[in-house]
Amino acid sequence: MNSKFRVAALAAVVALNAANGAAAADAYPAKVIRMIVPYSPGGTGDTIGRAVGAKLAEILGQQVIVDNRPGAGGNIGAEAAVRAVPDGYTVVMAATSLASNAALQRKMPFDPLKDLVPVSGCCAVPMIVVVNPALPVESIKELTAYAKANPGKLTYSSSGIGTSSHLAAELFKVMTGVDMVHAPYKADALALPDLLSGQIDLMFMFQTSALPQMRSGKLRALAVSSAQRSPLAPDLPTIAESGVSGYEFSGWFGLFAGRDTAGDCRQVGGGVGQGSAVARPEGAPVAAGVRADRQRAGAVCGLLQGRSGEMGARREARRPAPARLSAEERRLSALPARLSTHLSPVSTKPVVA
Repeated sequence: MNSKFRVAALAAVVALNAANGAAAADAYPAKVIRMIVPYSPGGTGDTIGRAVGAKLAEILGQQVIVDNRPGAGGNIGAEAAVRAVPDGYTVVMAATSLASNAALQRKMPFDPLKDLVPVSGCCAVPMIVVVNPALPVESIKELTAYAKANPGKLTYSSSGIGTSSHLAAELFKVMTGVDMVHAPYKADALALPDLLSGQIDLMFMFQTSALPQMRSGKLRALAVSSAQRSPLAPDLPTIAESGVSGYEFSGWFGLFAGRDTAGDCRQVGGGVGQGSAVARPEGAPVAAGVRADRQRAGAVCGLLQGRSGEMGARREARRPAPARLSAEERRLSALPARLSTHLSPVSTKPVVA
């Protein structure tokens, strides 16, 4: 990726170093910086993390090592950053799942709002709805009509439960009333072969991963998830203008550090670079984005609670043998009632600074 990213880490790490009482004789950075990327190699998160790491190394004149720690929707890597020595030499490149996991999982090994502090927002990336060319749909309206005529037949993939690709699809399901089966993978790069072969019908895929497949004709693009059309695919309509009024979703990425690193990193300014393949996010601080996305994920899950029983009953009626709820449906149906909130007051706009 040739894009430059908004990276405020230079001012951040200097502030963190001073706040944590580093020896005055040691100019920061005095050693290698570890950037934990809680996603598998080859995926969008890994690509963005490596681009940011390269820019950081250029700015700081010090090596930045990318440490891939995938698993548990990003929780494994984020927890490693929480447990790391808070000396300014360990950061984590987290994403939307950092916020949504708190709403999707009964028990978290850490509190993202209390145990991590935001260093800088990096980018906001829209999703593109892509389908296997064999699927007889060429627009969002046709996809919705086909899904309603064939409930439970379509299968969509994601890069894991609670990730942006999962939540974007679930939001679409809630707003259109369609019934599609979720097939979670560990990374979007791992889902791609099955999508290309037709074992999976569609995916809400990060723009950075979808564009090459779309341009080569290997996948058919239907719409983009952002509020406005993407400058990189100006002919592609948004989901909202394709008939799903009010739909908007983008995944965000940002740098975080352990809670005890310093409070000054919350108010870091400046930075370098601007997005091209991904947009530089504007708006509220990163912490506000985490809170908003936690609320949004809770709202989506709350609405899914109400729909899981309804969809299960429809599937039961279509099957001769007693239907079994999937592991995901059992988990959603068991979510606590506190998540049963209305979706309408919740902003779907990514808010990272």
